[in-house]
Amino acid sequence: MFNQINVNLSNDPGVNNNLAAVVISTLEEYKKIYFAPPPAGIRPIHIIYDPVNGPMTDSTKDTDKYYVLLTVNGPYYAQVAYQLAHEMCHIFVDPRRSNWFIESCCELASLIILDKLSVVWDIAPPFDYMKSYAPAFKQYSQEYIKTTTINIFNSECFPDSDRLKIWLTETSNTLKAMPLDRPRNAIIALMLRPIFEESNNGWDALRFLGQASTNPPTSLKDLNVNVEIKFDIWERVVPEYLRNVVRRIGAIFGK
Repeated sequence: MFNQINVNLSNDPGVNNNLAAVVISTLEEYKKIYFAPPPAGIRPIHIIYDPVNGPMTDSTKDTDKYYVLLTVNGPYYAQVAYQLAHEMCHIFVDPRRSNWFIESCCELASLIILDKLSVVWDIAPPFDYMKSYAPAFKQYSQEYIKTTTINIFNSECFPDSDRLKIWLTETSNTLKAMPLDRPRNAIIALMLRPIFEESNNGWDALRFLGQASTNPPTSLKDLNVNVEIKFDIWERVVPEYLRNVVRRIGAIFGK
């Protein structure tokens, strides 16, 4: 799945070694939910510190490599895992296409991977001295959810389904115009989470989203962000065993 990983997040060898351990742990959790190769192919992944352009994934500048740019170069392991999990989701969905729905799915990947790492590091951390950091992954996830819910709904309590439907209607135009809106993306991620935690089918279906866009990519150099995803096309392009999960996801958005 990952034929080569290069981590260059810090000029300090010791710090970079620790950050590389976080990277490997995050990728190990990805192997448990993604089984098929990325739509743009299996390539070496270069994970680089770039506080100006990151966090982002670049798959078109060099079609032989994926470049994942992160904005963390210190011992902030939860933030590294959060950013990396989001960007790896773009690779497995299709890094040549994005919109508000894809951004929300990638936020979901971050939240789920953070919680998984909290469990894994408590049992088998990369290094023994990292075990004490295990709770920080889940704490990061929980604090992010709390802050986001307060930001959007002025309350720590996540709203019921009726209130969420109203909110989706009210915010739909904003999401289309501003697909990269982390608080709104996170709320949608939480709406999707129950379906994605049932099985890996939701994750497997995501790799067809590039084909379900209004203009599917035609080459490895073809980059077009903020495209429209058609749920009816998505249902047609996935294998039969994934169609029900696509219908259930679409139903959340009235599709």
